[in-house]
Amino acid sequence: MTIGVPDRGRKTPIFRPSETLLTLWKHYNQDDLCSFFGLLESAIRVFNYLGRKNAERLIGISSMHIAPKLSTLPSKLIGISQVNIKTSVNRRSDHFNEQQGLFGQRQHPAPSSASHRNLLDANLSSEISLITLDTICLFTQYFNDSLHSSYNSSITKRLFDIYLLFLRTNQSELFLKHLFKAFKLLIIKIPAVLFEGDTSLCGQFCYELLRLCNSPLPNLRIEASTLLFTLMKTNYQFTNNKHFIRVHVQTVKSVSQLLEKQLQLNSTTQSHIDDSLRLINNYAKYEKNVQFQAEVSDLITRIHTVIMSMNQLSSYEDNDEMYIDLLYKIAQSYTSTSELRKTWLECMARKHQKQQNYAEVGHCYLHIAALVAEYLKRREIYDLGCDGFNKISLNMKLDESSMKNDVYLQDIHYTMKDLIHYLTKAGHYLHISERYEILGEIFNKLIVPIHEQNRDYQALAIVYGQLQDSYSKAVDVNKSGKRLLGSYYKVAFYGKNIFYEHDKAYVYKEPFVTQLPMIRERLEKLYSAYGKVKMILDSNKLNQFENDVSYIQIVFVQPYFDSIEIKDRVNEFERSNNIRRFYYDTPVTLDGTKGHTQQIEQQCKIRTILTTSHSFPYVKKRIEIIDQIELHLSPLETALDEIRTKNSEIRAILNEEPIRIVMIQLLLAGSVQPQVNVGVMAYAQAFLDETKVKYYNQKLINQLKNELSDFLCLCNDLIIVHERECTADQRTYHQTLVEAKMNLNDLLKPFLDNVDNLDQMLLSSKLTLFNSESDYTTA
Repeated sequence: MTIGVPDRGRKTPIFRPSETLLTLWKHYNQDDLCSFFGLLESAIRVFNYLGRKNAERLIGISSMHIAPKLSTLPSKLIGISQVNIKTSVNRRSDHFNEQQGLFGQRQHPAPSSASHRNLLDANLSSEISLITLDTICLFTQYFNDSLHSSYNSSITKRLFDIYLLFLRTNQSELFLKHLFKAFKLLIIKIPAVLFEGDTSLCGQFCYELLRLCNSPLPNLRIEASTLLFTLMKTNYQFTNNKHFIRVHVQTVKSVSQLLEKQLQLNSTTQSHIDDSLRLINNYAKYEKNVQFQAEVSDLITRIHTVIMSMNQLSSYEDNDEMYIDLLYKIAQSYTSTSELRKTWLECMARKHQKQQNYAEVGHCYLHIAALVAEYLKRREIYDLGCDGFNKISLNMKLDESSMKNDVYLQDIHYTMKDLIHYLTKAGHYLHISERYEILGEIFNKLIVPIHEQNRDYQALAIVYGQLQDSYSKAVDVNKSGKRLLGSYYKVAFYGKNIFYEHDKAYVYKEPFVTQLPMIRERLEKLYSAYGKVKMILDSNKLNQFENDVSYIQIVFVQPYFDSIEIKDRVNEFERSNNIRRFYYDTPVTLDGTKGHTQQIEQQCKIRTILTTSHSFPYVKKRIEIIDQIELHLSPLETALDEIRTKNSEIRAILNEEPIRIVMIQLLLAGSVQPQVNVGVMAYAQAFLDETKVKYYNQKLINQLKNELSDFLCLCNDLIIVHERECTADQRTYHQTLVEAKMNLNDLLKPFLDNVDNLDQMLLSSKLTLFNSESDYTTA
């Protein structure tokens, strides 16, 4: 008995009568039924038709293995074995030659030929598939009520898995025609399986149907398009003629996934997909419901938009920044549709992963996690939402808080498990990128409370183990000083040859310590493909342009922190994370001439402060500059800034844990030794001399005095730390540093107050050093 498939003139039943199967199924429990369907899946996989070339290759391999085995048999048995093999093949041949071939008219090639064997395999594969389809149609017919009431059960999902497997394996056109009819009947009878609860099953069917909509076989495209339209219409009816959001979202998502693998449609495949979409649109025009027609038209428009975007991506395969920017633009267009936004963020993550941009991969998954968290907050499942990510990065709240409470949101079914999954994934890639310190915020503040609430102690043990490893790595890299979290450059584009970049400026994040010549070479090679390019490596403003030349200006920039913010960013990681302001200085003289001068009283500088739209690190490596201001610093302000910058550098090293003795020695050598302290003295003599001080702003003069006093105090701290950390063979060098520092104090005494107190501290340090050396000598 066959259900859902027309009779094919079968002479004898190939599988057990329906009564027997029904009796078995009624006595089976849920696990037994799942196992039964598992056997059907195995049969489909085992007898899957591999194609003529693969079949011939496998036959050749099989013959190579059989021949040596026959050669080891006694001579009397060799003939018997060969007869048995031939008899087996002939029986199989006779059985399939009794009926018309499923792949065409009756054929009678020589039984021993490879083409005959291939025909047997093809017919056997189709026969197995038809038997399996008969079986599951029989089950659906007799257990329809049970399937409808328990649409979310493992049995129902296993049943639909078989349908998916049919679509994913090689099948004949004849079988697919029967399959589409059976599937159409199934979605009409049990729509809740696809349109309620988890969206993944609906998404998988949309994906496979769209793949078949691009088939080179016209009949197959028509069947797939018709079934996809049926899916839309059934979803619309299931929501009481309100919308078919689930199929809409999953279809756009599937198109994105398919095109990501292929990237660009050629003229033939473009024609195939256009034909399928046109057919679906024509079906909709015959529907009386105007709203349904409009929604189908909107979906097709969105699909065309995605196809155009993906085709555009193919032209930027060699330009990583432009490629990611385009993906980013598409993702941003779906800020209110979280499922589609998630799809494009995952696409960006995969692209970054190929380029080994692991910090950016981690932030792509952080944005997905924030998106899920915001959804859970709207559903009152999770308290924090995007706000829980503020200490990690403010980008999440900026990008992921615009989710709309509409029908799109109602069809999403994220869980706390999804949130943990994406947070864990983000943590994994941020660990690889050596941003160990941020994992405390991810694991300890976001993941641990969830596991504690669930009393999942095994998961807690794993998380704390990962935290221990991350913090240990943080200690190691801070101690070694070998971690390099990136270099930053302002890159500005001018010229019509690269019209899409004209008059735009970005901050580029480059890996490790990328030197200016390296980024120059990369960008010059990249953009030369669009025409003549001129590289500019200074910060001067461009006023004149040649029409046929594109200009790229590259300037090294550093993170900018004001006097308040710098106090909270005490170590290297904090000064490399969550940063969106950068600066660079252009030296000028009082008369406006660009460059340096030997006269400190004449040396000025223009400080340019850049603000980007988002903070680094982000989901992309370059971020557009949205604001730029210039600060004109007078000679006194320039000197004050130089001393202040030096003091910040010393404080940062002193605050490191553990202390790096090499950095302490470098700072001391660059601060107190006679050949390098000329700069400090030059500033004091230029602005604090009795004959000159009266010409300057008294407030700035006091600030300069304070900064110079702080400089001497910080050098004292460096001396004390060096005394504590240096080894016995470095004591003589330490004494030299102490004497150099005392000499510097003497030189600055005429300009500053309270220098005598610093001398007393150094004398104490020197005395301690002398005593320790005596003890060492005695020992």
